Amino acid sequence: MRIAIYKDTFAARRGADIAVRSLADGLRERGHDVSIATDDDHDPLGCVSGNDVCIAAGTNEMLALTDGGRTRPPVKTILQFHTHPLYPFRHWIRHWRRCRSIRRAISLADAVQVLLPSHEGVLRRKAGYRGRVCVIGNASRFGPCGSSSDDGQTIIYPAALNDDKRQALLIDAFARVAGEFPGWRVVLYGTGKSSCEKRLRARVAAAGLGDRIVFAGYCNDLTAAYSSCSFVAFPSANEGFPLTVVDAAAFRKPVLGLAETPAVAEIIADGETGLLSEAKVAAYADGLARLMSDADLRRRLGESACRHFAAIYSRSAFLDRWESALACMG
Repeated sequence: MRIAIYKDTFAARRGADIAVRSLADGLRERGHDVSIATDDDHDPLGCVSGNDVCIAAGTNEMLALTDGGRTRPPVKTILQFHTHPLYPFRHWIRHWRRCRSIRRAISLADAVQVLLPSHEGVLRRKAGYRGRVCVIGNASRFGPCGSSSDDGQTIIYPAALNDDKRQALLIDAFARVAGEFPGWRVVLYGTGKSSCEKRLRARVAAAGLGDRIVFAGYCNDLTAAYSSCSFVAFPSANEGFPLTVVDAAAFRKPVLGLAETPAVAEIIADGETGLLSEAKVAAYADGLARLMSDADLRRRLGESACRHFAAIYSRSAFLDRWESALACMG
């Protein structure tokens, strides 16, 4: 099958961009003829035309393919959502004309791919979409881990440094229990605005934890970090699909997430494949202490997560679902 993936622009460190390139590579491995069109091309719509199917990698791309929701795309098109389906409508009051165009553009997709089962209902109720919906979560970037240790007494949090990711909650919660667990440390992997990092570093310094909460910066390959950590903290408040949870499971590591973050609460079974906490410092500190003090619990949750997610979010399962979706476009 000839498949064009249209992504307006790429940035090396964005999760959606990594997911798009991974999908393209995987479909090529399955024998498909895959091209990627971007706005850097002289004629991206011309690059899409002539293919069997186009995968529009977001609502911006769908707007471009449909002239703002006015015309059908040049070929059969699957619209991807890398976020919660309501995210493009978050500024409805200020940008109501654009939001109305997005709604029209969505209606012109031959199919829509969403990340989680709950997203289908949201898409139909709130965006009024009546066409075909495919639920395909992102695949882990890692295969089942062959070797993994729990010796380092290290908690990792791979995420961009920003308010939505709530590193401040993790810092404050760890500060509450750090005295009880003198051998433990937290490593934050990620970058962000310098102002945000400055505030977080000041918070760490004020807590007297400068030697135990480490800012490791962006890491392109987290294999060693996942392999050697004891568990993963994930106090993110806004997620389309918590890929970190799936990646941690590949290494048999449990995740402490937030019960109020819908995507996280949907994918983690509390007490079975990870733990969920309230978004309060005391509650998150209790969750940290529970995992830090119980190696058997960490092992049980990690093994359960690995078994559960391997069948759902492996690379092969991910590509199988995409091939099924594409076959229906023929």
